[in-house]
Amino acid sequence: MAKFSDYLETRLLNHIFRQDTYASPTSIFIGLFTVAPADVLGTPTGEVLSTSQWSNYGRVDAANGDGLTTTANTITGWEVPNATGGSTSNAKVITFAANNGATAITIKGIGIFDGNSTAANLLFHSLLATEKTLLTGDVLSFGENSITVTLA
Repeated sequence: MAKFSDYLETRLLNHIFRQDTYASPTSIFIGLFTVAPADVLGTPTGEVLSTSQWSNYGRVDAANGDGLTTTANTITGWEVPNATGGSTSNAKVITFAANNGATAITIKGIGIFDGNSTAANLLFHSLLATEKTLLTGDVLSFGENSITVTLA
């Protein structure tokens, strides 16, 4: 992932320098964007959620690898046992529901959220190395260790 969100930057700085409490999220979800994800506070624009092109779209729980179930054990979705060398990667295949829209949709970016609803906070975001156009019926998956969050 290329960038921290403004939300996460603020929470971490306040946690370190102002002794504000910042608890680890209970779940981590992966979301998709049709435009470059914005690095701003509040609800990000351009996530597939805000379009009617793909009505069965939903963020995917990284701990389960699908959008069907959720788990309270966030750590099962990331490298075991711990992040190493300043980075961590997804430990499971991440699979989104098939595009059930009437037209193709182009995915340009990805985001990591602390929840699966529109009220969740964007934590990290990045453009994809290569945009992916999903035709009706296409399924998008990310293999194990293909989503890496690096602190540098």
